[in-house]
Amino acid sequence: MCKVTAFLDDENFILTSNRDIAEDREHSLPPEEFLYRNKKIVYPEDPKGSGSWIGASTKYIASLLNNKGIEGNNELSRGVLLKEVVSGNFVIGDLESKSESFNPYVLILFNIAQRELFKYTWDGLNFYSEQIYKHELWMSNTIYSEEEIANTYKYFREELNIKSNEDEILKFHLDPKNILSNQVKTTSVTQIKYGLENKIKYFDFINGKDYIYKLSL
Repeated sequence: MCKVTAFLDDENFILTSNRDIAEDREHSLPPEEFLYRNKKIVYPEDPKGSGSWIGASTKYIASLLNNKGIEGNNELSRGVLLKEVVSGNFVIGDLESKSESFNPYVLILFNIAQRELFKYTWDGLNFYSEQIYKHELWMSNTIYSEEEIANTYKYFREELNIKSNEDEILKFHLDPKNILSNQVKTTSVTQIKYGLENKIKYFDFINGKDYIYKLSL
């Protein structure tokens, strides 16, 4: 699932995600504030796994993508991993060992206090981490071909830069070029902004509704 961009400058952090899933999968619920592990988290919920692909707390803002690799018969949803991390229940230093309970993923994680952005990758066998300093695009390689990823990345570089604002980033994510409508379809776009103002926007394509949720981070 997913196409994700992250933008980090001296004032704001903006994380935006297209949810690209199988057409017959149950549709997700709009963002709400939940109490998880005694910590408040805001996220849209995936009813199938009771997890999420994007969320925020007072500690972290994160998004998760599916990744190619060695798939196991893991009972825990990758969406649960996101909640465990964002709530702070999973210590980042232990993330590599914890990952063995989950299928392959890419986790984009912003540490609010330290203002640091990291990409964590698990392929079912190896675990990698990389710090991200400005802006970047990621796409689930379980959905998109190498050619599609390369073409979208080129379009991303042409249309956006580190000075792009939230509306320009949303325009990119909502562009018909970035919306799937076949067996795998884009069901929503979610954007979390932290900085001069804190909010989450959710565009529900299935129900034709838009939401804006003010974050108390």
